[in-house]
Amino acid sequence: MSSPYYWCRFSLILSTLLLAGVSLFLSPGVAISPTQTTARDDRDAKARQGIAPPPDQSAMITRQGISFYEQGQYELSIYFLNAGIRLNPKNLQAYLYRGNAYYRQKEWNKAIADYTEVTRLDSDNAVVYANRAYIYFQLKDYDKALADDTKAIQLDPKAPDVYDGRGNILLEQGKYAEAVADFTQAIHLGRKDAMTFSRRGNAYEKQGKHDQAIADYTEAIRLNPKYDFSYFLRAEAEEEKGAYDQAIGDCSKAIELNPKDAFHYVCRGHAQYKKGALDQAMADFNKAIELNPKEVAAYVWRGRCFFEKKQYQQAAADWSEVIRLDPGNPESYRARARIYRVMGDFDKAEADEQKARELEQQKGSPL
Repeated sequence: MSSPYYWCRFSLILSTLLLAGVSLFLSPGVAISPTQTTARDDRDAKARQGIAPPPDQSAMITRQGISFYEQGQYELSIYFLNAGIRLNPKNLQAYLYRGNAYYRQKEWNKAIADYTEVTRLDSDNAVVYANRAYIYFQLKDYDKALADDTKAIQLDPKAPDVYDGRGNILLEQGKYAEAVADFTQAIHLGRKDAMTFSRRGNAYEKQGKHDQAIADYTEAIRLNPKYDFSYFLRAEAEEEKGAYDQAIGDCSKAIELNPKDAFHYVCRGHAQYKKGALDQAMADFNKAIELNPKEVAAYVWRGRCFFEKKQYQQAAADWSEVIRLDPGNPESYRARARIYRVMGDFDKAEADEQKARELEQQKGSPL
């Protein structure tokens, strides 16, 4: 039998929700669920308008919404937080946690709207700027992401995660020296994880600093020996230095850790190709294509292997597949044109050269 305390508490929540205009359907043994509404965007379709109970009731319902959020029940959290906001449109916590719930569900635009409202109500909340920066990053709006992370750092200059996040944005923007500086600051402030070292290594690699890159990838592997991407990145840096055997070994380790990643086979196949081991390289490219028939790089390099082996028909076929998968790259037409010339098919070679010129003109034309 339920205690009077819990019955009174439930009654208070129920009555407050009804005042807030939240329509509930209760049946024995069935939890309150927002999925009874017809659509996510219509959570409040049955809410009554014009009722404004005291803000303390909003706080109580918001606490309930936060509790559901912490349990990972994001839809139910949003359902309660909507009511909390309706009761008090200036309820910062409700906007914050509803934004977090939208964030968890990858409803990016709704999360941005709530975080923006939080910044309007509290312009000194560094976490909100950092969260919004992450969303902008996911949307590839790098300028806005950079502005938000920079604001977050101004508000909290000792937050390592924000430096790491901004470093990732700078890496995407091609600002490699600035990215290195941010990753270094993140590490200095205590973020010593494999991904941060791998990202800094990648920024070094983009600048041609292979030794620094390898050192960072090695530290990333020490921190997390099961993170396959660090082995892959170190292999690329080793290959740039001509250390093909080491690169092959690292690619093999990446394959061992993640045997379903087609690009790991492309990585090893490329090192085998550079070493001159064409048969082993082709075996890897074949496996990559088996795992992912749309892996363009596998066809590119297998086509080159066929060309080296003077198997020109197969080489042309692979470059035709490259063109089918990525028809906008003029260099693919030029590669196939070279094969056609070797085969003596000059008409096809000239047609491919003409197509390459047309694509280059299109890319150079103003919109």
